Amino acid sequence: MPESVKQFFSNRGIPPRRRVMGPVVSAIVSFLLPGAAQALNGQTVKGGSMLLAWFLMYSAAQLHPVVYNIVRIVQYIVMVVSSSDAYFIASRMKLGEEVRAWSVLFFDIHAPTGAAGPAGRQSAGQRTLITGAAVVDGTGAAPFRSDVLLEGGIIRLIRPGIPVKAKEYAVVDGTDRVLIPGFVNPCCCCEAGVFDPEESVRAVRQGITTEIPGQNGQSLAPIRSGAQKEALERFSAVHGRQGREKSFDNTGLYLMELERLSYPARLESFIGYGTLRATVAGCQAGLPDGQELEQLCGRVRSGLNSGAKGISFGLAYPPCSDLEDGELEAVLRTAAQCGGRAAVQLFPDREGLIPALERAGRLALETGVSLTVTNLHAPGAGRDLGEAVCRLWDGFRARGADVALAVTGRCAQPLGLMALTPGSLWTELGELLLPREGPGRDEAAAEAARRLAAAGGPAALTLTLPEGETTLEQEAARRGCPPEELVLSLLEGGGPVHALLRTDDEEFMARLLEEPYTALCTDGLSLSGEDDHAVPWFLGHYVLERGLLSLEEAVRRNTMAQAARLGLWDRGLIREGMTADLALLRPEQLPRRPGDSPARGISKVWTAGVLQYDTEASASLGDLPKTKMFGIRMS
Repeated sequence: MPESVKQFFSNRGIPPRRRVMGPVVSAIVSFLLPGAAQALNGQTVKGGSMLLAWFLMYSAAQLHPVVYNIVRIVQYIVMVVSSSDAYFIASRMKLGEEVRAWSVLFFDIHAPTGAAGPAGRQSAGQRTLITGAAVVDGTGAAPFRSDVLLEGGIIRLIRPGIPVKAKEYAVVDGTDRVLIPGFVNPCCCCEAGVFDPEESVRAVRQGITTEIPGQNGQSLAPIRSGAQKEALERFSAVHGRQGREKSFDNTGLYLMELERLSYPARLESFIGYGTLRATVAGCQAGLPDGQELEQLCGRVRSGLNSGAKGISFGLAYPPCSDLEDGELEAVLRTAAQCGGRAAVQLFPDREGLIPALERAGRLALETGVSLTVTNLHAPGAGRDLGEAVCRLWDGFRARGADVALAVTGRCAQPLGLMALTPGSLWTELGELLLPREGPGRDEAAAEAARRLAAAGGPAALTLTLPEGETTLEQEAARRGCPPEELVLSLLEGGGPVHALLRTDDEEFMARLLEEPYTALCTDGLSLSGEDDHAVPWFLGHYVLERGLLSLEEAVRRNTMAQAARLGLWDRGLIREGMTADLALLRPEQLPRRPGDSPARGISKVWTAGVLQYDTEASASLGDLPKTKMFGIRMS
């Protein structure tokens, strides 16, 4: 089904409106014309469907006198039901309750959100009792069976045998299920969909309750006015295109906007240094002058003091790909002094991986910054290279460096095609400066060919074209040009600016996941259609099927440990008083082998105590406060 059709029929919440027809007026209107009041009050699809059904029945009544009598009886029933529905829906909206697009009477109809979107059935003040679940609390300790009461957005009580009060709690049966803290995702490329409510469920439907955008060196702030077009082109090459274009010239304003968003997962942001560098000092290679470097460090300091959690570097992409050590050291030292962290993404080059990691580890050691290399891939590599990476990282950690790794666990990496070009091709404003012919173009093509080979070759890159998906190698053959020339022509404006790299490096990642400093991230898997696969596949395949680590350790690394690493002290643990960011699992349904349904096993997800994802259809009556009956205030 086309995405636009799904969005049209989705069971979205309707925010309380100032102008809603009164209950009595709504009842009269819908009695005379079933569905009209619902459509006018915001339930457009539901009301329109009722109107269409009414007119179809009216048309059918003209076919035969017997049919006419039967249909007239049905029409009268529909008129009464529609009128009652309009009365209750208008009453609830007048009282400020959230009504969903398909709510009926005083029922909050909720379809399984694996396909329908966020649950959103509870308010922040809702009390939820989860009974009999096996609790994996995030510390790495063995699971214990207990009831857990959520109230006011926090975990209020944890103990067995909490009295079940169906009129006071939304009761969830946790028998044969595992309750864990929600995952903290240290690297997500979700910013393109952050301001699009239809894209917002991709995190929670795999058990992630905290996301950290602003990764791979690109963010939506700070972008100076007059340079939005070029900045958003660079952003889309890494994160994909926005549904609604937005940018901010100030990091603080951007963080305030994130706080105001009604997003199912909680958002904390990094500063994309590529975006900041382009705004302050341009995209050209070379060390900025003293004044520019001081201004860069000042903007980093200001952003971190405004609430950003760290700064990210996409060393695969210009301008970060050509940064000199002096600039990196100054910026990282500033981040460390402000209590910030650093996230670094490397170019997926198997041969150049160890030197790149040595550089990152040395800078972390010299500056004292907490540094994570995110979305680490080595196309075609196996356990041997993974072993070498672990030895190198163990050495830096033994010398006092605070370094960690994050991998997706999936053999795929979205790759912006600009990563295949040298930084010298990009102007100060971030525009591609490429001659049509001559030695300059030949040199650019030769560099693109070298980087293509390092990333696994043109057959490993998949492009999404209007005609469908095809590899870079196949499309180059169809156009009759070398793959490197196709890359350059696409960047000049003839096609997509990012591709999907098939890395074939599962054993490499498996070796890294055996180490306690390796966490899970999703990076830009949303660009590959695998946006909700990472956590279920990690838990099912690497943890339960292959046994690389225990479930308790897997949860600890990606909840308590990750929250502590990012300074998020209110989440990551199932403890009384902590924020109720939780996920309820069905371990037997998690995908373990290729071919298994990839997004199974996550049953319910709460963010700050609000149910945001639910795979079980339900109709909730008990959510209404005691002071109301059937959605109408009684006192």
